[in-house]
Amino acid sequence: SNKYKAFGLILNSKLIHFPELLNASDNLKSNVVINEKYEQWPKIPDSKINTPFLRIIENDLRISIEGIGDFRVHNGNEITFKKDKIIQDPNDLSTFILGSVLGALLIQRNFFLLHGNALEKDGKAIVCLGGSGYGKSTLAYVLSKYGWRLIADDMVAITNDGLVLPGIPRIKLWYDAIKESDLDINKFNSVREGLNKYILTKESVNCFYESVQLEGIYRIGNFRTKEISLYQDSGSKIESEKLKTLILRNNIFKPRFVRGLGKESMYFQKIINLVKNYEFYSMQIPYGIRKLDELVKLKGLSGLL
Repeated sequence: SNKYKAFGLILNSKLIHFPELLNASDNLKSNVVINEKYEQWPKIPDSKINTPFLRIIENDLRISIEGIGDFRVHNGNEITFKKDKIIQDPNDLSTFILGSVLGALLIQRNFFLLHGNALEKDGKAIVCLGGSGYGKSTLAYVLSKYGWRLIADDMVAITNDGLVLPGIPRIKLWYDAIKESDLDINKFNSVREGLNKYILTKESVNCFYESVQLEGIYRIGNFRTKEISLYQDSGSKIESEKLKTLILRNNIFKPRFVRGLGKESMYFQKIINLVKNYEFYSMQIPYGIRKLDELVKLKGLSGLL
């Protein structure tokens, strides 16, 4: 049995080790149990929200990934799994649990989750949002070299009071970014078998492990995307509440989970709260970790606005 801290919860993993997470004292009461079980799970009826790989009802969610396993997320406090017989790399199992599976559990517990990352400096947090491949993780890694500390990557949880919760202290970088950074790729595990994307854990990234007040939300674009012009905002600060709402809505973590678990109304209220009470900015970053590093080194975060 191994106990870990993440998102203000204590995770008790019976079999799987998660080196990415902070260890928790054995004396602490567990909020979540992660274990392998073989009994027959209750059947989930068909619905429009289901897919061949996903079945959801309120407080019960199943995910099936060929070559990795089947997962059940139940009642916000239990994750059970059945490993696929042909699984090649055990790291695939832990990586997937710390992604979609844990995200589903957090949504069951009424956490508001965004797909992005969060960083801290001087007691304030920023959240960076943007589509896959826009450079969010690359930006987080570069900023971590210049006084910023990573709070969470991939899944960002924000409370009603605007606190950003400490999530999974890791960054996932593509092979090209690691090579440009002169890092030893042999020190890192791949995100998944056959994928040239690697996990930089807390030993390689400057991290922050406490809840911290949100200061602003940054929408990321880069020179290889048309996302900046698509949204049609002319300055670095975004004033339009409609645009702010659109940015948040488009960056919800696993919106199908939110719908299937009956949390849409809750999420709508949380989006309104963020739009009304926090500043939003547009940040355009250059493509390539070296160019980004040079710009941040020269001008800091302000050079990206």
